Amino acid sequence: MQYKYQGWIPTVTCRLSFSTIGSTTHPSRAIRANVADLDHRYILCYQARNLLDTFLPFKTVLSRYILSLEGKIWFLCVAKTRSHDGVKLEKLSGRVFLFHSKRMWRDCAETKVREAQERLRGYRYGTTHNSIEAYFDSQYTDLIDNLCSTSSFYADFSLLRSGKTEFVVRTPLTVSSAAPAIPSDLNGRHIVHIVCSQLFFFLRDLAHRHQHHDPRTDTIVDLYPFDDRDLAWRRETIYSLFRKIIIFKRSQSSETLFSSLGTLAYARAFLDISRRELSDKQSKELPHYDVDALEKSIEAKQSELTYNVQKKIRGSDLVRNLTISIIGIVLAFSALLGVSNFRLEHE
Repeated sequence: MQYKYQGWIPTVTCRLSFSTIGSTTHPSRAIRANVADLDHRYILCYQARNLLDTFLPFKTVLSRYILSLEGKIWFLCVAKTRSHDGVKLEKLSGRVFLFHSKRMWRDCAETKVREAQERLRGYRYGTTHNSIEAYFDSQYTDLIDNLCSTSSFYADFSLLRSGKTEFVVRTPLTVSSAAPAIPSDLNGRHIVHIVCSQLFFFLRDLAHRHQHHDPRTDTIVDLYPFDDRDLAWRRETIYSLFRKIIIFKRSQSSETLFSSLGTLAYARAFLDISRRELSDKQSKELPHYDVDALEKSIEAKQSELTYNVQKKIRGSDLVRNLTISIIGIVLAFSALLGVSNFRLEHE
């Protein structure tokens, strides 16, 4: 059975930079090797992510000993660029792996990945191997093929410069015997979607810098079931973006309003990308929003908050100045009474 999903990694410029993939510290520092020549780019990047959702404080430590659960999961991206529409370095494709325990990652994968990263970082264009493909592709293929049987889950992916992302899972997977089994019923389909969403969030955090929102609460974009018309997932992404914009807009915080404007910039970029990638007929089926009017409304709300803040500051200044004046008058009057009493006593 095959599962396919689509999503969008936000890019306000409508063009992702593959050279920066992996330079992230959210939710932890990613360990990466990202090297290219004029024709190809190879990326090996892994990261530990805490996905355990419990109410306990210090959940990574306490949940392990109190609930016997392991919250930290290791993710690994092994990818290289390919041509797209006749243009080199326009598409990144490869495989994302998941390792559900520290022991599985340490014993089965980490050494191989670190060795491959060191070799990749050692590439120097124009030396013994003029082509990075000749230098590293065999080791890249070995990782893609051999890590499957030691992982808990994996999926193939492709990522375009526009941010469009596709994930494909072909079951049954050849994974570790210690990996949790995936049911073959509807519940299994639901589980595959959830796990692929986590792979997508990992890839998104590698490729996207959270500039306009708190990365700890980033649910702006998600992964949706494949649509052969290339339309339904775009609708859902647009709905999600504008839903978040409106939620931000209702806030009474200037910082959150800035997040609303930043997310609006992403929405505008995604609408532009979708109109370029879809036919005119399909573009008309996308939800319509008056982006300019919404932007002016957010800016008006910002101006209102700024005015209210300035009004409070002026009120505080008035009270402070009045208080200081009254205290000054009282002190001056007290001093005058003291002088008067002194004269009366010596007359």
